[in-house]
Amino acid sequence: MILMVLIIIGWASAYFVLPFIVKALMRHRFRATKRREGAVCLTFDDGPDPVTTPEILLALSQSGARATFFLLGKNAEAYPELTARIVSEGHEVGEHSYSHLNPFLTGPMAYLRDLNRGRRILASRTEVQGHALFRPPWGKLNAGTLIYVILHRRRVILWDLDPKDYATDSPQTIAEFVTEHIRSGEILLLDDGRYRKGGPLNGTPAAVRMILKEIGRRGLSAVTVSEILMQHPVPPRVRDEEVR
Repeated sequence: MILMVLIIIGWASAYFVLPFIVKALMRHRFRATKRREGAVCLTFDDGPDPVTTPEILLALSQSGARATFFLLGKNAEAYPELTARIVSEGHEVGEHSYSHLNPFLTGPMAYLRDLNRGRRILASRTEVQGHALFRPPWGKLNAGTLIYVILHRRRVILWDLDPKDYATDSPQTIAEFVTEHIRSGEILLLDDGRYRKGGPLNGTPAAVRMILKEIGRRGLSAVTVSEILMQHPVPPRVRDEEVR
């Protein structure tokens, strides 16, 4: 019995406690990373989405802004033309798993399979050179995440500001929170196609327009994650077979 308890404690420590410590260290390093001045970064999780992604891309294009999209493999698979459009319009893409599993409720092997499936789908749609960007679902890590990041040399990208746009349909509420709190050099988390429970509306695209207008008024530019972190990698390309 004692041996079993020790095994369970050891497993829990390896699966939950160690990733918690690593994430704390990652967040400290992330916040301490030198950032580009005079710019902010808009990032969009969970896309592409056939309703919200085109609206977001239009708003970015009209403002001359660039952004980073952390795509779900299942959505990149379902909407390859939107994935191609994101890349062809000069935006950056990163991995966000295949189906957005909760790492605390999923076994390590199943979670690794989901991450690898998302990686393969995204790689089949784009050609990302250098260290690919990865944002863990829910911003949470487990032992499977750490193994994946190390094996595939992924750079984990967190965020500085989260307006929780999935919790409201009001563009004004989202935009006011962002413009009140965002500062030069910060990375903003937004959702692409994640709808509030109980309602079909999504206020994020309209909020993006308001946010871009305000940061432009302040003299700030909207750039990609790699640009805000001053990495300057080779931009991704659309694979030829994905261009229709």
